[in-house]
Amino acid sequence: MNVSRFVSCSKHVAVITPEGRVVCCGRNDEGQCNVPVDLENVVQVVCGNDFTVALTADGRIVCWGDNSHQQCDIPAFSQKITTIDCAHYYSVALTYEGKVMYWGSGGHSLDVFPSETVTDICCGIGHGAGITADGRVVCYGDNTDNRCQVPEDLKNVIQVACGNFHTVALTTEGRVVCWGDNRYQQCQVPETAVNIASIYCGSIQTIAVTTTGDAIRFGNFDETKYSEELKNIKFISCNGYDGIAITSNNTVICWGDIGYCLPDLENIVQVCCGIDCYVAVDACGKVYYWTLWENYDPNLVTIPKDLVAQTGMVVLL
Repeated sequence: MNVSRFVSCSKHVAVITPEGRVVCCGRNDEGQCNVPVDLENVVQVVCGNDFTVALTADGRIVCWGDNSHQQCDIPAFSQKITTIDCAHYYSVALTYEGKVMYWGSGGHSLDVFPSETVTDICCGIGHGAGITADGRVVCYGDNTDNRCQVPEDLKNVIQVACGNFHTVALTTEGRVVCWGDNRYQQCQVPETAVNIASIYCGSIQTIAVTTTGDAIRFGNFDETKYSEELKNIKFISCNGYDGIAITSNNTVICWGDIGYCLPDLENIVQVCCGIDCYVAVDACGKVYYWTLWENYDPNLVTIPKDLVAQTGMVVLL
């Protein structure tokens, strides 16, 4: 998964406090920022298009916000959950036994891959992928553009990522393999993409980071909106044209339509790129949030006072 377990963002932002509570800010037109008052002991949070999903320490899943696609209708289950993820209109969960559950757009399933033991999961808009215990990739969902058509010879996979309509895998040999929609060359792996240590997907872009920290970008991005070379990179989060990266000295680099970083960000340990917004968290737990909304409506945005007070959030709107 490409997003930290403790911070996630889409058109809204969710953060886990040191006490295990969830606090949200951003667009709240579907109640996606209305955290249940009794929610506690949270260990992971993820943001969908207009809904939020949390996982507690005892393996319980809690959802709130838009439910027009039943993405908040959690199916009954008995197994303990270890990981959650979500896309625009659906949610998935991985159990300790390696089973994948799915609910939302497209229906419900308590066992997406009945004959497989899965160790990691990720989501695109209408499809998702997982890594099996023996290093293969399995996919589910919409197979338009063959985004679920895993290459037959693909093996020894250690990371998988989903864009909107394409899928990317990284092998133990540092090789990147892509399949699915290639309209923006997001599956056209450059010859320079060797000795890769990590991979990341935006909606229609792919980024591979080498063992020396050089980021290789391919897909739809505007070179004029990259103010710096992506070198000495530790972690990346990207979405659409936008992206944010943590460097080896714990500073950040940003690119895309937002086009700027907050000045003097230091000791950054977590970042997230949402839809027209960035989030960064420093080593002291202070959260920085900045955004670009062309049609900003203050009635749709929630900035709770306790979020600012307890996390030190800086809000630029």
